[in-house]
Amino acid sequence: MLQKTFLARCDNRACLAKTNIMSGSPEAWLSNDILSKSNTFGLTFDFFVDWAINQISPYVWIKRILLPNYTYDEFIGKLDFEMEKEFGKDYLCRLGRFATEYDMQIQFIVFHDDLDWSNDRNELLIVSLSFKEGCYSFSPQKYSLSGFKELIKSHSGGPVSIGSKGLIYGTSRLECSLSKTDSLYPGDADLLLLNEDNKAVCILEFKNTHYPVLSRSNVSQTIIHVLTGASINAWPY
Repeated sequence: MLQKTFLARCDNRACLAKTNIMSGSPEAWLSNDILSKSNTFGLTFDFFVDWAINQISPYVWIKRILLPNYTYDEFIGKLDFEMEKEFGKDYLCRLGRFATEYDMQIQFIVFHDDLDWSNDRNELLIVSLSFKEGCYSFSPQKYSLSGFKELIKSHSGGPVSIGSKGLIYGTSRLECSLSKTDSLYPGDADLLLLNEDNKAVCILEFKNTHYPVLSRSNVSQTIIHVLTGASINAWPY
């Protein structure tokens, strides 16, 4: 029922962002199958900076597109099965332990991306993850787009805008549409690395380069932001 979002032009979703066919992507090099060999684990998510107090908001969002031939109610009816199918039990438990360790709230943003996101009455789904005594559970709630925009403003410490032109590339029609409003969709952490004790070690931020040599080190530069103690420090976008 679910599929990952993808980076494409906002004015033409068929025009995907360029990838290097020789070197692949950093996501492939740093998959959890590979990371597990060194007792590390990676999480990818969107997060908020509360600019009113210049701190990280406790809300973590993970977005997925609901395929158009399924309704939100059908997805809710098979919620546990579909979530485990999409993310896997181990990943969900890791998310739960991470949220508990750092006092964060994990929420999954599920939406039909073929909707008109200029219409504030259109709906999406937020599925909250709870984790207690080693077990996870899900709580779904529908939101209108207008309510969703208010959530973004609340988590961001107020309105956030990049101007009326919005993004050139975005991960969904929803994100592209929001980029033209004062409810900008949050930025992402490309990869947060956890050690075997589920402690955050660092965040890897993937950056494209334009060097002609086709090698992994040239295709993607990795900038490491070290996390100190149990706090996640804010950095500029």
